[in-house]
Amino acid sequence: MKTLSQNDKNVLSRIFESHPSGSLATSPIDHTLPTSLPSIPPGALSELRELEFAAISPLDGERPSQESLRQSIAKLTDLVTSYPQYSSAYNNRAQALRLLHGDDLYNEAIRDSTLWSDLCSAIAFASPGQSQQRVCELQGQILRSAYAQRGFLTWKAAKNSAITLDSNNLPLELVGLEKEAIEDKARSDLEAAGRYGDQEAKKMAISANPYARLCGNIVEEAMIAEMQKMRDSWNKGQSHTSKGN
Repeated sequence: MKTLSQNDKNVLSRIFESHPSGSLATSPIDHTLPTSLPSIPPGALSELRELEFAAISPLDGERPSQESLRQSIAKLTDLVTSYPQYSSAYNNRAQALRLLHGDDLYNEAIRDSTLWSDLCSAIAFASPGQSQQRVCELQGQILRSAYAQRGFLTWKAAKNSAITLDSNNLPLELVGLEKEAIEDKARSDLEAAGRYGDQEAKKMAISANPYARLCGNIVEEAMIAEMQKMRDSWNKGQSHTSKGN
């Protein structure tokens, strides 16, 4: 029996990295863990969450005004100034900035805002100390939202990279990268969001996998060819039947 080459093994590994029965199926969230966040004193967390809720509650509508967005951003800025490692406030400030400025990383308003750095800070401060460490539900919520937001923004930037835009407006981590490299970064974030429970991010991560897309195209072409063979066979049968009559 012929064994797989190392290249074949690498390709299969890349495919199953983004398969729902693989790494994305294992959630690191432990719902039995008490609510807590790294570097935030337990006694301060409840008060911080109340202040944060007060800051973002005016945005709980279909079309919050720009003034409401700016006020919420200012209050969230006060929170992270007082508690620089409060990951949830960074994540929510990024969401408010997206509502204010949109989702195009090439946009100068986004470049000059804290949107990208907020998502990076939210991920850094909410992440567990060890890669396999379980997290509580609150940590999981922050991580899946921040990873999903950053992944979506990065994926959109990759899709716009063919357009004549100033790539220097992009975050430093993306400046100078080819489209495929930007897509890889987006896929990595979307996979992480999927592991923390974001089902839409999980689907995007699977569809964004280049090897999975290749396999999907191969399967689609094979199905089309097989259907054509079935049609040809049916037409031939119909032809013989007509001649017999």
